[in-house]
Amino acid sequence: MTARDQVDLSAVPEHQQSTHEALENWALWCRSGRGGTTTMPMFRLYRSRESAASEPAKRCDELAALDMQRAFVRLPEFHRHAIGWFYCFAWVAPG
Repeated sequence: MTARDQVDLSAVPEHQQSTHEALENWALWCRSGRGGTTTMPMFRLYRSRESAASEPAKRCDELAALDMQRAFVRLPEFHRHAIGWFYCFAWVAPG
């Protein structure tokens, strides 16, 4: 495979930038602590020294995120999985 054949999965065309930003807002809303946690109870309140110096957490527009959620659940199943993977579980490799 040459460099010409490779696909950049993170490239967003300019005409889709507003949709991308709305989906990022929705993903932030999805990851904001709803649901369970895999952290052991004794470590849940731990805060590292580096976290105090980090930038403040991004805030999401909850009404816009809820509108996106309503649209998301109406998508076909495979599209939902692909969008959910890309925006909510970006750290998981596509393979």
